[in-house]
Amino acid sequence: MKYRISSVMAISIAIALTGCKSASNDNNDSNTLPVMPDGRWTFGDMHVHSTASDGHNIITGVLDRGFERYGGDFIVTTDHSGFNAYEINDALTRLAVSGEEILNPTPNEELHSHDYAKEYYEDDKVGGHRRHNISMVYEKIVEYREKLPEGKYLFKGMEWTIPYTDEHATLFILDQDGNVDMLADFHDEYAKGGGNSKELEHSLNAVRELEEHDNAVFAFNHPSRKHKVTIGDIRHFHNAAPNAMIGMEGAPGHQRNPWARGSYAEIEPIVIPEYEDEYGIAYNGQTYGGFDYMTTRIGGVWDALLSEGRQFSVLSQSDFHSFIKDFWPNQYSKTHVYLQEESGEGLVDALKSGTMYVTHGDIISNLHFAATGAGNTAWMGNTLSVDAGTDVELTIRFDIPELNHSGQEPDVAFVDVIGGEVTGYVNEQDPDFEKPFTDTTRILKSFEKGDAVWNKEGRTVTLRMTLDSVESDMYVRLRGSNNEKGTPGYVDDQGNPVLDLEKFDDQGNPIANANMQARFSSPEELAWSDLWFYANPIYIQVK
Repeated sequence: MKYRISSVMAISIAIALTGCKSASNDNNDSNTLPVMPDGRWTFGDMHVHSTASDGHNIITGVLDRGFERYGGDFIVTTDHSGFNAYEINDALTRLAVSGEEILNPTPNEELHSHDYAKEYYEDDKVGGHRRHNISMVYEKIVEYREKLPEGKYLFKGMEWTIPYTDEHATLFILDQDGNVDMLADFHDEYAKGGGNSKELEHSLNAVRELEEHDNAVFAFNHPSRKHKVTIGDIRHFHNAAPNAMIGMEGAPGHQRNPWARGSYAEIEPIVIPEYEDEYGIAYNGQTYGGFDYMTTRIGGVWDALLSEGRQFSVLSQSDFHSFIKDFWPNQYSKTHVYLQEESGEGLVDALKSGTMYVTHGDIISNLHFAATGAGNTAWMGNTLSVDAGTDVELTIRFDIPELNHSGQEPDVAFVDVIGGEVTGYVNEQDPDFEKPFTDTTRILKSFEKGDAVWNKEGRTVTLRMTLDSVESDMYVRLRGSNNEKGTPGYVDDQGNPVLDLEKFDDQGNPIANANMQARFSSPEELAWSDLWFYANPIYIQVK
């Protein structure tokens, strides 16, 4: 597939297409909600770095903040794969004792941590074989994990540079046997470098191997950041490992980056010539409301994958390296997962189930999203089977936290119910295998704060709607924002997040959003002012 860089700046596009049954309002009786299965909502971060690779903090200090200060339930540490490895040593523990927030003594300069460590703490970082490095960090994680209270989960993973895409994925294999040999073996065989093949089949063999492990999980990270990942790549990998590949970062980390939110700074979007006239921009290496274009474009990549009926989640993670451009784990970006079995295996199962949603800035918590028809109920990530012509009721309930970690009181201005038809997998032989669009996705219903059907009691909001006489397979998902529709610089009139980078300097380099320049003193303030949540789909299957 040949791509052409578009000279037209990306805009948010609302696609008004037919194909889904109409939606109508039902009563707002909040006392008759379906009951979720036994379990609890947890939240955590699966993309965290330390001085074991290119992070600026030792792992114990990062974990202290992610678990203790910001209350996370789970963390997966994911220092980079690579064959020029570095390892931490015990001398760095003094930084945890001293309480230093970041290692770099000059916060206005972010030196690469390897160079920084060698210059300022010469003895604190030494070269080492990756297997030794993985084992050394794992020892520290085991020590830390043994001190965690019940209900907290910590795993050793890896940010895998996939040879074929030359992009990253979060990866972990549950360390049931008390070691990480499987992770180290996987690294040596399949990480970029070390003489490993860059051919597609080699990388697909890697994920096929993960598929054989019941307790292995991986997800594409920051998929649009470098214009290296296409929907065809995602389809290849998901076809090879539909259980192990749980999804992608719908929202990248680096949300405090002062130059480009999410470190997404590709100036020109991409169009695919054969689809350009009908669909416009296919890919954009800039964020919208802090989220990846693959997530935010209605009828774009995420919707195209969901329209095939794929179990494919979006994640929200910190990608923590340093406090210069990142929030701490669980401070701002959260992936909420419904945990039904209290164990590491239970968390892996929960991640694979798709019963999850993502937030920025604690905009909501305790999301209850269910579809009920003919006496049966399905939740996010699950399928409701009904006879043709059945009315399906959607129930949405969530809490609005009193305060987030900026000390502000979050709010929700609107919630969109988005849906589309499910038409089956697109296989490699299909001429539209690289088509990153679907034709039937649209906004089925928009609930706005202050409407008669916006039922708020205390800090709990309950919303209901009915899909009338469902005749074909479909999916429904949610999004919501703290800013009203039509808020300049945040949300367009249709409810779509707008481009985070609006201007470039004379050399073509991206500069901060104009709203930040005019109204805020830092990118952190901008991030806290622009909050979204996205919820995984419910599938409706017509018998």
